[in-house]
Amino acid sequence: MPPVPRAFEWPAIFFYVVFAAASAAICAQINVHLGITPNTAVIGVLVAIAVGRSILPQFRSPERQVMVETATSAGGFAGANIALVSIAALYLLGLERLLLPLVVGISAGMVIDIWLAYRFFGTRAFPAEGPWPDGEAIGRVIQAGDEGGQLARQLLQGIGVGFVARLFSLPAAGVGIAFIGNPVALAALAAGLLTRAYGPSIGYDFATSYVAHGLMIGAGLVQVGQTAWVVWRSRQSGSVRLQADDVAGRGGRLPPSREASADRRSLGRGGQPALGARELALHVAAFVAGAVALSLLAGLWSAMPASQLTLWIAFAGAAAFIHTIIVGYCAMLSGWFPSFAVAIALILVAALLRFPIEALAMLAGYVLSTGPQFADLGYDLKSGWIIRGRGADPAREEAGRRQQALLQEVGALVGIVTATLAFSLYWKAGLVPPMSRVVAATVSLAATPALPAQLAIGASIGAITQLIGGPRRAVGILLATGLLLDNLVYGYALVAALLVRAWLGARPMSVRAPGLIAGDGLAGFGEAIVRAL
Repeated sequence: MPPVPRAFEWPAIFFYVVFAAASAAICAQINVHLGITPNTAVIGVLVAIAVGRSILPQFRSPERQVMVETATSAGGFAGANIALVSIAALYLLGLERLLLPLVVGISAGMVIDIWLAYRFFGTRAFPAEGPWPDGEAIGRVIQAGDEGGQLARQLLQGIGVGFVARLFSLPAAGVGIAFIGNPVALAALAAGLLTRAYGPSIGYDFATSYVAHGLMIGAGLVQVGQTAWVVWRSRQSGSVRLQADDVAGRGGRLPPSREASADRRSLGRGGQPALGARELALHVAAFVAGAVALSLLAGLWSAMPASQLTLWIAFAGAAAFIHTIIVGYCAMLSGWFPSFAVAIALILVAALLRFPIEALAMLAGYVLSTGPQFADLGYDLKSGWIIRGRGADPAREEAGRRQQALLQEVGALVGIVTATLAFSLYWKAGLVPPMSRVVAATVSLAATPALPAQLAIGASIGAITQLIGGPRRAVGILLATGLLLDNLVYGYALVAALLVRAWLGARPMSVRAPGLIAGDGLAGFGEAIVRAL
């Protein structure tokens, strides 16, 4: 078997960088015109397959196609979802002088976020066997392109239906996700979508209140605690097993080293050890350190007293960690990652703490820099896990994940640079992502008497819902996600697909469902390009 493709091998790295830059430029163009960022991973894989079968045979390797997908999606999300939105919000607030500190700060937050995603993937908190719908779809596309046969036929059926459905504005991707994601979590998402749509008819409009934001905050805080509990239990379980294995080894059974290796596979999935409390604390400390660096570069000490600056640093570090955990769970379970909605909820909380506008602007960018890359790398690692044999060779799986994580860092940084260089052209042309206007409006929002009460009510409901649902379903988070999204059709599609799944099971759609997601994404990307141009 050939060695695992490396992130920095020549000449492949040249093409990875080109793919990442092109993806960032295309996604930025679409974002400023339409306010959306399409997933370019499907396009990257199809280009890699086509190139591998023609002029560059080294890209015929499915594992190298996974690398292309990793670089492509990293550049697109970093450029359009992180850099472009954050920088535009900064300019709308009249704080152009803080551009360099912001770019450095969001780059640092993003780098930390990617490394956290790499360390978390394959643990009990974020298992490789989890749904990760977009990653499942890309992995299946690559498999079908390599193997052909019945797998390719079923996948093409799904892609064809998904492509046509998108042309008629039908949520094919949502239907596909319903057959892959966690059904309880998706039912909570559907409940949120339908409740928001019909709320005014029963006497409450979630679109004009902050209850849904509070619900997201309460559910998110509980989810972070539940994640820490899962990590702690994994570590405790591992210690007990290793002690038992050591005793068994002295009794003439399997050597402790082999048992320890097997235990790591059961805990860390794919050969990566499970995270412990110490590693978790180090990642939180890294986010806090990034906040310290950002505050120094932006000169925030001159805008507020030392006590308030200390509070800002602690809040920024905690918010970055909370944001990425919430987004990661949503991405794994449902295929949605509500990074923007969660970030707005956290900014609203920060507004209650009376931070100056410079500090709120820096906080917004720092929080937005975490989450999208965690979700994206989770999808990419899921694709790689499928292609590498679903963890059958732990050593190869771990080596492949590490190379993907390194390439994700490269692709994301290329995306940041590309979007930063292109922004001045968009600004001069009066083109600003709609999300940036919302961020700027939220940062400059004056706290009203109703805001704390609505956030508190929502947080209580979210915390209770999340506790009832348990740590592996993120029911509270996805209920809040639905309440924050305006998409009634998707709510009905989810309900219908979940009912069909309960009746027929997920097996008939095991290959066609990823095809629906890929076909929807392919048509959506083409449609977005046409509309943006």
